[in-house]
Amino acid sequence: IENVEIAYNFITKAKSEGIRDSGKNSYIHHNTVIGTGLYNSVGIDLSNQSIVHLNTIRNFHYGIYGPGSFNTGCVITNNTIQENTVGLYLGTHADENKVYYNYFIDNDIGAEDDGDNNMWDDGVSMGNYWTDVLFPREYNIPGSSRSVDRYAQPYRSLDEVIVDNSITLFVASAGVVIVILVIVIIRRRNRK
Repeated sequence: IENVEIAYNFITKAKSEGIRDSGKNSYIHHNTVIGTGLYNSVGIDLSNQSIVHLNTIRNFHYGIYGPGSFNTGCVITNNTIQENTVGLYLGTHADENKVYYNYFIDNDIGAEDDGDNNMWDDGVSMGNYWTDVLFPREYNIPGSSRSVDRYAQPYRSLDEVIVDNSITLFVASAGVVIVILVIVIIRRRNRK
């Protein structure tokens, strides 16, 4: 089977597999797949030259699974891969895949790469977001391939962003108040 689109599904309590792609050139997008956390369960099982984009995969043994030679040339972008034992696994002969702009959140192991020539960033300036990355840097992907996300970014939850923005707003507001007070004091002194 070729050129299949799997989209806009909401799958919960998946015990063994959420989505299994056994074709070629598939487009898997806008799905939410939630498992039960069973050993060897798989959120999305890859096939050759598939595009996996804008999915949420949570609570599986393997979030996204590409075990071997039927998993080459895939593009895996903008997915939220969360609370899995292994977020994304690329096995031996899972080669020449592109993995970037994904959110690896609270997985036991974010990703593992045993394939060849897999790219873990866009090649320019952005890689993936990782909960165990504290500042932008190179991030070594576990596995025999010794792959690197050259532009790994720290993942920040919406709560963290809101708190940071609130602090920034408070400091900026305090700065404005201080400047106004200084101007008022200077004007009063100049009147005397």
